[in-house]
Amino acid sequence: MLGLLSIYHREDLARALERACRYRAFSWSAVERILAAQAKPRSAMEALAKVKDVEVLRPHLELFERLKTDRDGLVSYNAGIIVDKLAATLQATEGVGQEGQGEDE
Repeated sequence: MLGLLSIYHREDLARALERACRYRAFSWSAVERILAAQAKPRSAMEALAKVKDVEVLRPHLELFERLKTDRDGLVSYNAGIIVDKLAATLQATEGVGQEGQGEDE
């Protein structure tokens, strides 16, 4: 359920669940099919904004680096934003660590 909320808006998921219950289609795949047919997925930027801790994406940095060169402009753009955001958090983390070292000396 939470995975679908990261892809679709809450209202769309609620409508899909209501429709599935109305037609007694209780399988997870039925809800996914309803969403695919009737709902619009979140944009990549909306989905990225929902990521509270961008550090969870760090293990996938190599993948995002490769996606930056994808032929699809939207894919490469969004991958670039993720890479830039990860780089900024790394710099901020290193800056905080270096400030603490200077005080000890």
